[in-house]
Amino acid sequence: MRKTIVAIAACALLAIAGLYLGSPYWAAYTLEQAAKNGDADTIDMLADMPQIREGLKSQISAVLAAKLNTDPDIKGNPFAALGALIAPALVGKVIDAYVTPEGIARILKNGKPTAQTPDAAVPAPHFTAQDDYLGLDRFRVRLHDTTADRAGPSLLFERRGFVTWKLIRIELPADAFANTPATPDI
Repeated sequence: MRKTIVAIAACALLAIAGLYLGSPYWAAYTLEQAAKNGDADTIDMLADMPQIREGLKSQISAVLAAKLNTDPDIKGNPFAALGALIAPALVGKVIDAYVTPEGIARILKNGKPTAQTPDAAVPAPHFTAQDDYLGLDRFRVRLHDTTADRAGPSLLFERRGFVTWKLIRIELPADAFANTPATPDI
């Protein structure tokens, strides 16, 4: 009798540990399926939109600031300082308009922000994923586009309960905005 109770308790502990450690993989899989199917409600449930927006604003602002400081064509331009003052406000407005569940689905499908209707001449990316824990409450999925052999976005998830995870940050690769329209097509 005692061995049975110990065996049941051990199985229960293994099941709980499996749920705890496997839950971010399930969240990433659910997000992937929602993006493929265009399920905006599921993406909205899995993503912390305000945190994602703030993260993207800081990424893009940093890229713009670096470009303003290093590009020789811009550096000598007297309007560059004016652009540096206006850029953060414009970036904020564009990000607020673009980062929606539908916009996140397009980023996950294409690896970068794109227009609503994809260009038929450009092959759709095929992503492979590398995932790892960054602690017990943080999990990162790094996507790699095998079609173009380039880095895709990285997705950072945060634990919000025992088995609940939220997407809190999308880290875009440096070339994510190359050949992308300046305004979102939502």
